[in-house]
Amino acid sequence: MLFAAASVAVLLQAASPSSAAPRNWDPSGSTTGGSWTDSSNWTLNTVPGNGDDVILSQSDGNNRTVIFANPTNVTLNSLRIEASGTGEMTLAQSQDTLSTGTFDMGVAFGNHGVYTLNAGTCNSSNTFVGVSGVGTVTQNGGAFNSSNFVSLGDATQGRGNFMMAGASSFSTPEFDVGYNGTGTVTQGSGSVSVSNFIGLGVQSGARGTYVMVGGGNASVTSNSEYIGLGGSGTFVQSAGTNTVTSVFSVGELPLSIGSYTIGNSASLTSPELDIGFQGTGFLNQNGGTVSSDNFNVGNRSGSVATYTMADGACNATDLILGTDANSIGMMTQAAGVTTVTRDFSIAYYNASQGSYQLDGGSLSAKNVYVGANPDDATGGVGTFTQNGGSVNITQTMRIDHRSIARINGGTFKATGIDIRNARMNLGAGSGVTPSFKSVAISPVGRLDVNDNSFVVDYTGASPLGTVATPGSLTYYIGTAYVNGTWTGPGITSSTADAAHFAVGIAEASDVLHISGAQTALFHGLTVDATSVIVKFTYYGDANLNGRIEGADYSRIDTTFNDEATQGNIGGWFNGDFDYNGKVDGADYALIDVAFNSQSGTLFKAGAFLSGADPNVDMHSSPALQRVLDHLEEFGSGYATAFLNSVPEPSSASLAVICVSAVAARRRRRAEARA
Repeated sequence: MLFAAASVAVLLQAASPSSAAPRNWDPSGSTTGGSWTDSSNWTLNTVPGNGDDVILSQSDGNNRTVIFANPTNVTLNSLRIEASGTGEMTLAQSQDTLSTGTFDMGVAFGNHGVYTLNAGTCNSSNTFVGVSGVGTVTQNGGAFNSSNFVSLGDATQGRGNFMMAGASSFSTPEFDVGYNGTGTVTQGSGSVSVSNFIGLGVQSGARGTYVMVGGGNASVTSNSEYIGLGGSGTFVQSAGTNTVTSVFSVGELPLSIGSYTIGNSASLTSPELDIGFQGTGFLNQNGGTVSSDNFNVGNRSGSVATYTMADGACNATDLILGTDANSIGMMTQAAGVTTVTRDFSIAYYNASQGSYQLDGGSLSAKNVYVGANPDDATGGVGTFTQNGGSVNITQTMRIDHRSIARINGGTFKATGIDIRNARMNLGAGSGVTPSFKSVAISPVGRLDVNDNSFVVDYTGASPLGTVATPGSLTYYIGTAYVNGTWTGPGITSSTADAAHFAVGIAEASDVLHISGAQTALFHGLTVDATSVIVKFTYYGDANLNGRIEGADYSRIDTTFNDEATQGNIGGWFNGDFDYNGKVDGADYALIDVAFNSQSGTLFKAGAFLSGADPNVDMHSSPALQRVLDHLEEFGSGYATAFLNSVPEPSSASLAVICVSAVAARRRRRAEARA
């Protein structure tokens, strides 16, 4: 359907033949050319008139230039420029109006023709630049208008070249750059206006190249542009403006290949922008601005598309990477600014694939969907990776359908995180601390903090909750804990274990000692009193400062004593480090293991508790004294829990040895409180 205009145009070329004999340039009169208006330069000694078919041809090695003039405003039926020898045949226009039906140059294979327009106007119906031969148009000024189409490289072996500079204007409904053959456009300035479409590499096997260079006054305006329509197309824009009013497509039809490169201060604007519509498409942005309401990278089934952004700005209402089933869309951003005012979707529909990687620059979006979409239909498999730069999501990031979001560097901020059948990973060793306002995790979703932290800056009721409050942050950590294996869904850590490291959680107001309108810094983030901090840390680090100290013991002791009158009290900040909803001997074992590990006395404590070395002086350090006190308090259950957290050679099966040794000194804190 897109080829209809070109097909009709070919029919028009064959229509309305002139009844008069062709007017042929007589090359025998001059070896250099001459004036169009000199009758002696024409066969039959007659200057072409209205309705004539004109042929400028030669077959020798001389370069001839015909100087055009048309003082009587003659309109030709057709005009052909054709040289079969080694010399060039050129028609040069610097004045008046050249009007013709069909205008072609380089028709037969091996032949060539040249047209230069420096001033004046050229009006044609159908223009062929290089049919089976080689055609060249050089426009340094004036106006070139073709009422049906312009085709560069029309037949398979044809090659057409169009070079534009100066204060030039060019207009046509259809501009085929490489229709069946090879076409090249170089635009240094001037304006190109195409009311229907520009096609680069129109038919299968065709090749089209368009280069916009030079100053910023070059402009292209079209209804649609297809870079690689059925064949191969390349568009390089380092200057000027390219404005499309309907569809801009790179890699339009199956098996087509298109590439668009934009840089410097150039701009591309289109309401619909498809990189890889059904074919293969590449968008390389080294600068400039790309703007679209509907921006698709990998649209229909079978499409493969890559968007590489090294600098510049991308402005989109909706941006999709991988739309339909069996489409693949990929975007890598090293620098620059990407702004999506509505939805950024990665792997939109089922069986699609999409990936986004941010290494630098910034991304701002209202919503981000990874393996999901705003229709809430089944999505594909998406990957979101941030290695640097900044991300700001003003509403929600939703991750679904076995997809993943990786935050490995930079700054990340989102109003809401919705993790469904998917995972969000905070990269190990990355030191990231993302900020959310709400977190929702399905029964099969996972938020893996690894060795990092995150902050939930909430409004209204606190999302801290308890292990018995579904949908709360503590509940999510509790479902992931699974006896210290951290294999369950929820908020987990691949770096945590059953003995030393865990995921801790507390109100910022409690651990940073702020209230009201006060703020404090946490890992470089400014947090207020209505924030919850989730942090990978030592078991026992109740106040989340990264070490075990007296304040942590004070918290767990206070809670343990309060439980005598208030019942079970949970919460990491209160000392419930194993997320079972209460503070007991197992929690004391966890904090003591961490404290002795921090103090360098862990193996001494283990040797004493296992009976391997009953002569350890348990009064020689505060950490060992804690172990002795808690052994007296909780007995063998405590010793077993402690030894289960200590590497070999200590063994929990030997805990009874040390328990009997201290039985006479043992007392219950509950009894003391009583």
